[in-house]
Amino acid sequence: MISLNLSDRLQASVHPSTLPIRKMFHWQPDGSLLFRVDWSSIESLLSCNRSAEYKLVHSRQSGSRAALTFGAAIHAGLEIWYRNKHLIGVETTREDLLSRCYSAIESTFAESPPSHFSPDYRTSDYAIQSFHSYITHYKDEILTPFTYQDKPLVEFSFSFLLVSHPYPQLSLKLGALEL
Repeated sequence: MISLNLSDRLQASVHPSTLPIRKMFHWQPDGSLLFRVDWSSIESLLSCNRSAEYKLVHSRQSGSRAALTFGAAIHAGLEIWYRNKHLIGVETTREDLLSRCYSAIESTFAESPPSHFSPDYRTSDYAIQSFHSYITHYKDEILTPFTYQDKPLVEFSFSFLLVSHPYPQLSLKLGALEL
């Protein structure tokens, strides 16, 4: 059973106005309340209710970890690559696109630096090298993202109705598509 206390956000150790608020409840024009949750929220709820409460209700975040930062950096570079590689030779050059990808990788490390107390081989330089090795190895891939309104569906958010309850009118929606 999943239990999450949503009663009081004001007990956070940091003033609530300085914390990012993860809006899970959204009022709809018809007066119903929409509960929107993504996969990482569900994972938090399934793994540890207390951790999920800290993360989802009180906006507390754990320190960044080298593996997560490295993965997020690679992901950021690949997102730019797959969204724009079809524009090489049309609106951009390969070198300019690679430069944007490398900047996204470096920005991810700058925004969420791994702890300096535990040095790790997963650095921004290694992430750039890994990214370059990946796109070089898969240069002839036939992977073509689906498009919608002439835009690739890379990191395209969506939601669908899971359940609806008559009182209060609460609908659960879930989704984030990663290609």
